[in-house]
Amino acid sequence: MLEESFGKNVNPPDIVVSMMQSQAVLVLNTAQPLTDIYVTKNKFFDKDPMSKIQFGSLFGDSIVLSSSNEEWSKKRKILSSAFYKDKLVRMTDTIRKVVAQKI
Repeated sequence: MLEESFGKNVNPPDIVVSMMQSQAVLVLNTAQPLTDIYVTKNKFFDKDPMSKIQFGSLFGDSIVLSSSNEEWSKKRKILSSAFYKDKLVRMTDTIRKVVAQKI
């Protein structure tokens, strides 16, 4: 479907907006928008309250879905060193196992 819309030699856009059940749904084709929202520009984005309903059982009462307030900022600063790319790459197998168990 993307090839039909954009052609074979054209990369699809990073973000596509689709209307599903009268609501706009963002479809992310690259990781960059997520990096912007959850890493580099996180303090500028408040999480959608529906996210807590949809993903609350997965993330629990963590800072992932918390509002970007002073308490959130302090917690994120403390946790940030745990999420350096090289550390996450080494933990990939463990992350996959935990996610598979949750699903």
